[in-house]
Amino acid sequence: MKMIMKAQPFEPARYDGWHILTPANGPVEDAGEDAHSVMAALPLWLASDHEFARTPEALKEFKRHLAEFVRRNKATIRARRIVINLYDAPRPLPFDYVKAIQQAFVKSAPDRIVDHVVIYTNLLA
Repeated sequence: MKMIMKAQPFEPARYDGWHILTPANGPVEDAGEDAHSVMAALPLWLASDHEFARTPEALKEFKRHLAEFVRRNKATIRARRIVINLYDAPRPLPFDYVKAIQQAFVKSAPDRIVDHVVIYTNLLA
């Protein structure tokens, strides 16, 4: 599995056919009629409540959301290419979020479902 980080604003048009995880208010079923990517929601507070996003409780909730996505991906979604948009998260993004993503997908690597993960972050921006 290939995993890369990009320190630039998220560019959804570049990821036609990829599964996109992005902050949203509630579950997002797809990117719209004209889009060819499927979207899923990360907690909206990642982009809107930067004070909460820096707390241990927030990281725990983020890990729970991520674990649920990985479980659903293995069971039903079966996405091979995944983009995670954390660019609008608090600046600087606590590295624990990136570490949680890496751990979740490395842990699922033996399932051989996911080929590529791209993480958009503001860590280096």
